[in-house]
Amino acid sequence: MNKKGFTLTELITVIAIIGLILLITIPVYTGVMNNNKEEKYKIYVETVEKAVLTYADIELPSTVETTGETSVYLSDLKTKGYLKDSSDVNVDDILITIKKENNKVTINVNGENELKLTFNDGDRTVECTKKECN
Repeated sequence: MNKKGFTLTELITVIAIIGLILLITIPVYTGVMNNNKEEKYKIYVETVEKAVLTYADIELPSTVETTGETSVYLSDLKTKGYLKDSSDVNVDDILITIKKENNKVTINVNGENELKLTFNDGDRTVECTKKECN
């Protein structure tokens, strides 16, 4: 009698090998995806910084002697067209203070001289500057 097919031992071995492969690849894949999200957030912070500088150049007087200060919400930058609305980035709306003295622009957010944005990433919150995410 010539039976065709796989034995139970062969099937269990194949399932165990597939399970081991998944056990190794899923954490690696998840880590890569998280790193990609953090890179996207850092790039978004840099984009916001450039939008703020563009806003300052246009909205504040441009003469060297002039000192100016203004504040703008992140949502206003989107409304006024300085920043493209990104549906895949969920970020808290913050008030950004912009000072311009002697043609030097400084950005101040919550008393810090560095732009830091808080991203809502599903089940976690991520704070990012253009250099690092926490």
